[in-house]
Amino acid sequence: MTERKRAPATKRAAKASKGKTARGVKSAGKATKPAKVRKPSTRPRPSTIVPGVRAPDFTLLDETGSPVSLADFAGRRVLLFFFQKASTPGCTVEACGFRDEMPRFRATGVHVLGVSPDTWRRHAKFKAKERLPYPLLADKDALTCQAYDVWHQKLFWGQYYMGVVRSTFLIGPDGVLEQVWRDVHHDGHAADVAAWLAEGSGSR
Repeated sequence: MTERKRAPATKRAAKASKGKTARGVKSAGKATKPAKVRKPSTRPRPSTIVPGVRAPDFTLLDETGSPVSLADFAGRRVLLFFFQKASTPGCTVEACGFRDEMPRFRATGVHVLGVSPDTWRRHAKFKAKERLPYPLLADKDALTCQAYDVWHQKLFWGQYYMGVVRSTFLIGPDGVLEQVWRDVHHDGHAADVAAWLAEGSGSR
């Protein structure tokens, strides 16, 4: 009777180990299911920065690198608009809209200030290129954006990031907010604000 040849011990051990590993992975897969990942919410929460409350103070660099504070405008009305990024298409349309409406803003005694997380040097180029007749303030650390509650988590092409929610604030001579426009569209917004002021809704 011929004796059957046995496989080398090392091959037998590898085969046994492979089978055991496969069974172990299968068993572990049944026992522990991957947890569902909760997507962050982009829904804005109710804000406390509303008409009737004192506007948060700030000191930021304008396009010349000089500091500008809200306190500098005490006794005067200020229209503070927050935009996302200088020289981008939507923000250019919005900024130029405020430029074109300046005669109506001046007629109601309103001083316009633009704010974004850009550097003051980028603002200098943007202002010169678009001939903007009002100061642009650099909020590079987004601290003023946070103070006015316009710095929120956003979603773009499946990616979450922190950015500016386009918003405008009308601040009275006493430093109290008169009106707030949040999550506005870049096209036509300045004209809407100017019309609101001209109709007497914002006259003082």
